Amino acid sequence: MKIRVHLFFVLLGFCSVSGEVRLDSKKYPTPEQRGGEYVVSELSLHRSGTEKVLQVPAAYWEGGCLPTAVGMVFMYWEMKGLTDLLPGNNGFHFESAANIVGIASSGYYTDYYYPEDTDYNILSDRSETDPSTWRNDDCIADALGTSRSRLDCSTGATLGEMPQERLPHWVTTRNRHYASTIRSYNSAQLGSRLWQRIVQEIDGDRPLVAYVNSTRGSSDVDHAVTVVGYGEQDGTRFYYALNTWDHSVQRYVFGTEYERNQWGIGDVVLFDFSVQSPLAEVHKFYNSSSGAYFFSMNEEEVSAVKSSNPAWSYVGTAFKVESEQEFNNVPVYRFYNFLSASHFYTANETERDAVIATLSHYLRYEGIAFYVRPNQIDGTLPVYRFYLPQTASHYFTIDEVEKEQIRQAGDPSKIQYEGIAWFGKP
Repeated sequence: MKIRVHLFFVLLGFCSVSGEVRLDSKKYPTPEQRGGEYVVSELSLHRSGTEKVLQVPAAYWEGGCLPTAVGMVFMYWEMKGLTDLLPGNNGFHFESAANIVGIASSGYYTDYYYPEDTDYNILSDRSETDPSTWRNDDCIADALGTSRSRLDCSTGATLGEMPQERLPHWVTTRNRHYASTIRSYNSAQLGSRLWQRIVQEIDGDRPLVAYVNSTRGSSDVDHAVTVVGYGEQDGTRFYYALNTWDHSVQRYVFGTEYERNQWGIGDVVLFDFSVQSPLAEVHKFYNSSSGAYFFSMNEEEVSAVKSSNPAWSYVGTAFKVESEQEFNNVPVYRFYNFLSASHFYTANETERDAVIATLSHYLRYEGIAFYVRPNQIDGTLPVYRFYLPQTASHYFTIDEVEKEQIRQAGDPSKIQYEGIAWFGKP
């Protein structure tokens, strides 16, 4: 099923074309869209055990509701350090973010944004010319294909599947070290898990985008908003959103549009971002006499072991890690193991401190070895850790098949599974 997000100046309505669902809304909300009792203006952002609201910069409607909603998510992540997501945005004041650029450019308005469009008469725009004449995408609306007649999108309209299909490419072209995980979920498919998913995202400090039914008396989704929080009061659940029409956080009764609730949610789009630093190989050696394994990312160390320590047989590359500290990666700490002449690695600070405090008689702390992901993102796989009791050392593998073979056939007196150590690349 294709979902289309539409924002028009003059026409509000729902229509179905070739089985596709369209979401129509206005730049300026009608009284029916304001939601009456479902909206609480100028929400007091207090905190309690059943409420959390993220501080997300507000943006007023620019070029379309979906580009604006996505733009606010991007601005939030810019505040967290990913400063290349929006072009030309060289800083802004949180309290007055109306001048934020990068959501819709002047080129977008000239090339694709035709106010004379109607849902039944979409005027041909630059997207239908020779591709060699197309302007490079320079804003979020461009990246989403908003208003392009070639995509059957009238003024302000965006295909609902565009965030997950197009934004990852936009993110990597903005900065080749950036990576994104963008996924869309339908509320009918999630069912009762929709509320838990929203709570999970907000608790993880990740604002999301929701496609909602903003019109009283309708059961059709017609608008995109940025969800920034959740709460519960007297048994009623609420989600908090920036609705693109003003700069205040609004509170809406939680429900789905399939339940014919005004401001019910039809779909959610989830975002997570990371920065990928240059990758380095972790090499693996095996000592047939002791049964211990030796892992190292240090190329000089690897060369020295290969050339001058015949006790260690080179096996190959075990997995890849990040060589520099970046946004959202974490350090892995290394200890030298006097008993096995190998190394122990941990990404857990608590474990690092405990080893330093209690096991320093045979594990000498050596500092940060490399950097990894504490949570799985696209392109990464879990690195599993095993304990080898006979040498008081550890074994690491990113190979899922090998992990399962060891767990099923391994002798617990010789090798013991300890779980996921971190996430790396094969």
